[in-house]
Amino acid sequence: MAPWQRLLVLVVAVAVALPVFSMAADIMVGGSTDGWRPGVNYTEWAEGMEFIVGDRLVFSYPAGLHNVIAVDEEAFRSCSAPAGANALVSGHDAVSLNSSGRKWYVCGKADHCSKGQRLLIDVMPLVTVYSTSTSARTDPRSAFTALISAVLLFIMP
Repeated sequence: MAPWQRLLVLVVAVAVALPVFSMAADIMVGGSTDGWRPGVNYTEWAEGMEFIVGDRLVFSYPAGLHNVIAVDEEAFRSCSAPAGANALVSGHDAVSLNSSGRKWYVCGKADHCSKGQRLLIDVMPLVTVYSTSTSARTDPRSAFTALISAVLLFIMP
């Protein structure tokens, strides 16, 4: 294979691999209509949705009226934010989902949590490129590494 052909194969492979890095999603909590407010059934909203490590939850609400506090299961069940909890208050708060597992969020204002302003989700881990699951997203690092390895094996003399 001529050097220019090897370079062309590498350029095409990288161009194909780059979109893999944009797989993480920004998820508007409550959707674009409801946002983050009391009276929304967030359990129903989250049902059937897929939350994956790398995604970001975006809580949109009028600043000053609400907040977002990450809590543990006990605080979620009792609708109580721990003393000194770090409340997000900007009105457009993005929370990165950096690890898999169950996550709990509440609004710490007045009785908002007891009026339904709380969210429970299960965050799924990224899977490797070799997964047989059609619904799972691929870990971009694994996909990119596998692609580059295959290209290098192909173009090496």
